[in-house]
Amino acid sequence: MGRAQRDLVEVVEGRDAVRRRYLQLQLSSRHAIDTFVTGDVQVVGPENTEEPTVLSRGLQVRAVIDQSFLGEPRAPRPALTSLRHGR
Repeated sequence: MGRAQRDLVEVVEGRDAVRRRYLQLQLSSRHAIDTFVTGDVQVVGPENTEEPTVLSRGLQVRAVIDQSFLGEPRAPRPALTSLRHGR
């Protein structure tokens, strides 16, 4: 496997490391971030205080959300609000 192919995937392990990397992605992305959301919110949630700033820059954040996640008590309110408004 060539260097370019290896650089396509980054494995980040541990809650704190994932939080830090997601913050870095939010702050450095210019156009969009695509995510997958499953299970209980363990890493990125209400404590993500940078998200409003990032969204105000026009960054598009798209998510594929597991339907069972939306029924959980800790499901992020912004995700539910966005779905209700068709965003």
